[in-house]
Amino acid sequence: MTIPTSNATADLPILASDIRQVFHHVNSTPGFVAFLAPGSGVWAVPEGVHKFRVTLYGAGGAPTDVSMSPAPSWARGEDGVRARTYFTGVDVGTSFNYVVGAGQVYTGGSGAGGASSFGPVFSAPGGRSGQGSAAYREAQAATFPAGLPQLYVAADLFVPFADFYRAYGAGGEADAGLDTVRYNGYPGAVIIEW
Repeated sequence: MTIPTSNATADLPILASDIRQVFHHVNSTPGFVAFLAPGSGVWAVPEGVHKFRVTLYGAGGAPTDVSMSPAPSWARGEDGVRARTYFTGVDVGTSFNYVVGAGQVYTGGSGAGGASSFGPVFSAPGGRSGQGSAAYREAQAATFPAGLPQLYVAADLFVPFADFYRAYGAGGEADAGLDTVRYNGYPGAVIIEW
């Protein structure tokens, strides 16, 4: 059975759009898109969607060789910031620019992963390079649009492999025993759900 969206009427436009979105979900399935490759692009709000959730994963920082004496010692790169917010009352067809941050590659020095962003204001910074101790790490902050919920995601890993260290936004990992980099910082992600 298909419910006609023309039946959605209300005195308040925001209420009418909410009802139309409910009808759209009855008539089809909620949507999901994940941008996982480093780089930028544009996403347009699909037909029938007036509210959606965006989760950003900043890219992972590189591991760092922090000591060569008496034996190699490596520090794991920091994970990128994971942040989430909800957009409401958005017109169909509205376009948003997005950026997926690139994971930092170990090159003998150190470096932070790239930030991931959605629209002109919402962004999650990449993780910093390893510094020899997890204790030095003060919290980094995401940038949120004014008036929208400000949520940080602690344990919501988006993992393409069975290896925890290769989750999107994960910091790079090294093997001190072999004195080699196991993984560089992993790319960030932009995930949109409606």
